[in-house]
Amino acid sequence: MRDFKENQTFQLPFYGNEYAVSVVVNSYVNNGNLFVGLVSTDEEGDIEPFGDVTVNISDLPPYHAALDTNNMSGIESFVEREGLAQPSGECLRSGYCQYPVYEFDREALQKLHPSGFDDYQRGIAAGTEHQLTSLVEDFKAATGVEPVVFDLTME
Repeated sequence: MRDFKENQTFQLPFYGNEYAVSVVVNSYVNNGNLFVGLVSTDEEGDIEPFGDVTVNISDLPPYHAALDTNNMSGIESFVEREGLAQPSGECLRSGYCQYPVYEFDREALQKLHPSGFDDYQRGIAAGTEHQLTSLVEDFKAATGVEPVVFDLTME
């Protein structure tokens, strides 16, 4: 296994150019699925989103995610080459696109983005209700406004 470290930079070939990117980890609010994204640094040194590695199509087991091969050309070879994830053999369909499901390496994600990985782990342990509660509390703390939360579950 590779020796990963926090905020490690990877070289990502993308449409004929190479970009220095770092991995961020989180979860999707509606179902707690694993979110993996890439960020880069602009000329002023500010961190900005580069792209989403994963796409949220269907509920998946912990540490599994569908790769956004529709918008991130070459992402499968990138995550495999860098030791971030391995194919699960499953594929999900959405519209005209098929998205391969990968199992991400827990240790790699934990080392690359500890705070994001810890939040994801807490979400797994507590379920999505905890994530929504945390999101509402963060919103109230930042704005001083009580948000309106709609229950969109079809029960």
